[in-house]
Amino acid sequence: MIGRDGEEGGLADQRLMQPNEGATRLPFASPWRFWLLLMAASLITGVLVGLLMMIMHGAQHMSYAYGHGPFQKAIARVSPLRRVAVLAAAGALAALVVYVLKRDVPGHGGELTETIWFRAGQMSFWKTLGQSVLSVTVVGMGASLGREGAPKQMGAATAAMGARLFRLGPAEGRLLVACCAGAAMGAVYNVPLGGALFSLEVLLGSLTLPLMLPALTSAFVATWASWMILPDRPTYTVASHGTHAALIIWALMCGPLFGLGSVVFIRLIIWADRVKPKRGVFMIMPLVAFTLLGFTAIRYPQLLGNGKDVTQEIFDGALALPLLAALVLLKPLATAACLASGAPGGLFTPSLTFGAIMGGLAGRLWVLAWPGTSVEACALVGAVTAIAVTMQAPLSAFILFAELTHHVLSLMIPMIASVTAAMLTARRLEPRSVYSGKIYAGRSGAHAARARPMPALAPWFTDKVAVVSAAADYTEVLTRVLETPDGAGYVYVVDEKGGLLGRIGRARALRPGRLSPILSASAAYDLVEAVAALGEGAGPDEVEGRLRGEPDGEWPVVERGTNRLLGVVRAAF
Repeated sequence: MIGRDGEEGGLADQRLMQPNEGATRLPFASPWRFWLLLMAASLITGVLVGLLMMIMHGAQHMSYAYGHGPFQKAIARVSPLRRVAVLAAAGALAALVVYVLKRDVPGHGGELTETIWFRAGQMSFWKTLGQSVLSVTVVGMGASLGREGAPKQMGAATAAMGARLFRLGPAEGRLLVACCAGAAMGAVYNVPLGGALFSLEVLLGSLTLPLMLPALTSAFVATWASWMILPDRPTYTVASHGTHAALIIWALMCGPLFGLGSVVFIRLIIWADRVKPKRGVFMIMPLVAFTLLGFTAIRYPQLLGNGKDVTQEIFDGALALPLLAALVLLKPLATAACLASGAPGGLFTPSLTFGAIMGGLAGRLWVLAWPGTSVEACALVGAVTAIAVTMQAPLSAFILFAELTHHVLSLMIPMIASVTAAMLTARRLEPRSVYSGKIYAGRSGAHAARARPMPALAPWFTDKVAVVSAAADYTEVLTRVLETPDGAGYVYVVDEKGGLLGRIGRARALRPGRLSPILSASAAYDLVEAVAALGEGAGPDEVEGRLRGEPDGEWPVVERGTNRLLGVVRAAF
């Protein structure tokens, strides 16, 4: 654990300034080094995005003789038996690669937001590369997952490797990783502004000005670099639609329903992520899940792939009511099944597709009561509403959708009406997004473990101790520190499994130093100071020796084997 002492320039020493004044000042000792690394990592990210999309296209061609045009047409041309065989092969490949990566490759290549907040973006480049190649390959073979998952992971892993090589601090590393992950999102869909906002609003949870410039720079460089390989055109082609009273009334009425549907989707995804197989015979689950998906695709080939072509068909008004009614149930289940099997993949396009299906279905039903309403416009409103709720990021959703289509500003009023109604409904039921399930789960472990009787430590031991998650924001950290007694009161920081990482003292919390300009995107992990913990089997002599060295202080006691915090020993207790 790296601990850093407090530095000059804390909150109390900073002069008052206007909101925009000093907004580009970043909290680093060597800003030029950060900016050079940001641009280099973003450039590499853009190239990697293009290469990953080439691998996906190759998998599509080998599996379904796909050349160009809509992927769904290539799937429809092959025999049902081939669909089953391709999906079974994809499942077998996923089972093998996931097994190898989980057992043989060190490091963290897992869920991105968890990595950013609990480990300041520390990732294994090679493990992430393996998972990314697997992800785009199985998506190309028909997995019902998004293609953006692999590029985001590779952008983050590239930034993490640069942060290690240049020995950036945790806050610098987190910002760099989030910027490059969002830049990859922008590059893969040709949505640079949306990618920048995704990195801020979704990954960092902050839209403050000091973070804007690096996020925008990274997205610009990565998207520009990807144009050397990928085409520069909108992802979806949509017609111009006008706004009228019927559409606005429909949006206000259906917004809460879209919110409820999105909550179900969020919880389904979080459940699927939680039950992923981790060992033993369950590692064959990708083979089982993908084979079942292949059989289902005999009747519903629209379930295969990330959903881009199905969404385009819905935007064109090409899918009938019975098919939409089936897909509104089957598409989320197909995505959850692929994710629950352990196969890596993205969630953005499946979320957007689910929203388009809900909007198209509701629009088909609405025109029966109010003829003349555009079903295609309803699908567009449903799509932007679903990604706003499932990401818990309405601003990013509007910008992303505008860049994906290049032609939806005329529908902004019904979109705002639907998103507002959906968000108000969903926030009462589910604060999590499809990206933050592990963050909430990890933060729930921020408490001391249940201590067993320890008679040898009884004169000094107490389990009344302040604990925060490594992913806790600065406001929570400061609140907990100020609640501790004056003097030697500490707040102890634990990881997502409850393991002790270190502690934060009053001086460190009140004077965060170079972190001050970006405290809104900082975490307890960035402020933690290393501490030598006592094991639960420590004897009186060891405790007394520690306390003689620091009579007014305290020392944490951890559980043997798990390093979970049990409590502290204090001389005055």
